Amino acid sequence: MKNKFIRITSITDIDKSKISVYDLNNRYIDATGNLFGLKYNKMEKKVEIIKLLRTHAENAGQIQHDMIVKKISNNRYPGPGTGPDTINDLFDEDHLIIDEDDSKNPVAFINRTLAAMKTHAQRFRGIINNITNSNVFPRENKADSIELQDIFRSFEIDGIQKIDKIVTYHDELKSYPRSVSYYQSKLDKRGRDIIDELEGNNEKIILFIFQYEMLISINELYQNLKNLIGNLMAFIDRKESLIKKNIPTAEKKLFQDAVTTIETTITEIDGIIEKIEPFMEIVTNLDEI
Repeated sequence: MKNKFIRITSITDIDKSKISVYDLNNRYIDATGNLFGLKYNKMEKKVEIIKLLRTHAENAGQIQHDMIVKKISNNRYPGPGTGPDTINDLFDEDHLIIDEDDSKNPVAFINRTLAAMKTHAQRFRGIINNITNSNVFPRENKADSIELQDIFRSFEIDGIQKIDKIVTYHDELKSYPRSVSYYQSKLDKRGRDIIDELEGNNEKIILFIFQYEMLISINELYQNLKNLIGNLMAFIDRKESLIKKNIPTAEKKLFQDAVTTIETTITEIDGIIEKIEPFMEIVTNLDEI
């Protein structure tokens, strides 16, 4: 996971009450150049601020730029293979993201959404298992059972398997990428037009391909997930009056847990869809790339 550097005046600017699990990789540089990180104390169940090292404060704003520039040796289109002009070089594990406003940082959004995506895949498996094991919809009722299994099959093919493919593609782009020309050939017309407008600027082309490909994949995935989970919830709502009222407490809890998870996930999916729209505008705006 990338480290995000945030400039602060002093350590008192760090509000631990607002820190979430997503923030534990943050790094903070104060006005005198001190570098701080975050650590979760499992024994006391709280976040602690730890001092890491000292650097020059005036250098903080140049770290991201310098790391990109030193990876790109020229502005020519690269040939086949991996080398200093590949996507991996720009997004390797040492690359530092410095941005105080994540709402304008597509890479930070992609990283966070990839983590959420993996969680959602696990949830979908849990939802399917809980509903199946609850026996709320008994297999003896053939019509309901067939409809429910069709919904579950769609979750597996268009949800879980698609998530796996996007995660694999993300790993390819970062860890064992092909040449930029290969990814260029896969882009849609809008993507190819933008690369032409970038006129051989390798740094911007690499950034664009990574962001554009991942954002489009994420957007398509979550639009599909919204429909899938909406269909499941609609099925449950339609069958509410037919749900067995006398099922054992343990089985009823399995079903209730599944419904709660569905409702929570719907809210999260809507949030991701809402957040991704401005990122699509950013990544297709040449001034922002």
